Amino acid sequence: MSGGSTERLNRAGELAIGLTPEWADQVAFTGAPDSDSSGVFLVGFGENKGTAGAQGQVNAREELHRRTGRITVDTFDLLVGVFDITIEAAPLSYDTSSELPADNEELIQDLVDLINGGPSAITDALTASVDPDDADAVLLVGKIEAGWALTATLTGGTGAITVTADAIGFDVRLFTTPGGIIRDVLTPLGDPNAGNPDGWAKAANAVWPGESYRGWHERFDIAGRARAYLEVFNVLKDPADGATLVATIHKVMIGPHVIEATAATA
Repeated sequence: MSGGSTERLNRAGELAIGLTPEWADQVAFTGAPDSDSSGVFLVGFGENKGTAGAQGQVNAREELHRRTGRITVDTFDLLVGVFDITIEAAPLSYDTSSELPADNEELIQDLVDLINGGPSAITDALTASVDPDDADAVLLVGKIEAGWALTATLTGGTGAITVTADAIGFDVRLFTTPGGIIRDVLTPLGDPNAGNPDGWAKAANAVWPGESYRGWHERFDIAGRARAYLEVFNVLKDPADGATLVATIHKVMIGPHVIEATAATA
């Protein structure tokens, strides 16, 4: 065996027992992987030149101990439209034809004030504000870990809204692609076709059902794999959420192991 091959074998052994994952965000995670570039590339990942272990993580919430949601106004009609908002079974209503907001900014602020001025069932559960990342959205952040239920509709006029909130449950499934982790010539970092002759396959015994809003974290074997992909499915909203509310998953990450001496510190 050549000196280079021995060095790579030693490196793979170090990585296989490494404790520190070098995390990469998996941008898309709905449905099974559908291309050679889905998921996260494992071979030649940063300091990682091939590893037998990795960790996966799914964050259902933006803030672990608080449910977050948004009422986003996609299309504004400042003259006609009734917002009906129910939080924790307490109803609120805002009629643009009588309130007559001067502009989009005032309408959003009016909705924030309406929610924050609501009954204790609402104010004990959450706080509303203008989303700092989207001026057209009302940001709702819970005050209690257990969460809250939301229904929001807009009727009349030409306006349109989108309603979202953190999921309360989900399932996870792991897919991988085949590919040697030790080769005479390592494929360049980021090559989506590295060691992927046969496409994606579900990993054996790698389905985790019934995860909660607290999220999911697991270590799994990726020896001989080139890419890994976590599918998040059966995403659940609160049973009392409105029909139009879409439950969301905040983040999905995969971290191939690196030895602690070379792990990223950022």
